[in-house]
Amino acid sequence: MKKLTTATQWYGPFNEITATDVSYICDDCVLMIDVIGEGVISDYNPETDIHPPTQEQLDTQWDVVRQERNSLLAACDWTQLPDTPADKDSWAAYRQELRDITAQTDPFAIIWPTAPEA
Repeated sequence: MKKLTTATQWYGPFNEITATDVSYICDDCVLMIDVIGEGVISDYNPETDIHPPTQEQLDTQWDVVRQERNSLLAACDWTQLPDTPADKDSWAAYRQELRDITAQTDPFAIIWPTAPEA
């Protein structure tokens, strides 16, 4: 095993593990070793220990996605003004793709549309 980092918090794929620790990595796991020597805090193996997110975690992540989506929409509002030189149809399609973001199934793996050239 080799030392990765010294940290006070470590975030897993769907949960937070808080510890004052030194992290070590091996071939099949990440070990969180307490610096006081009290043992393993987490023995997480992503191949076998996949925990689905809780509903609260999903709701929180969807809130983050909606905030980002709203920010991107606000940043391109100008493209729909009557006197803009932008390609309104391309921007309208992009804006619709942003509105449809919440139709995706996984808020942790959002595929964001690419904005047209301004």
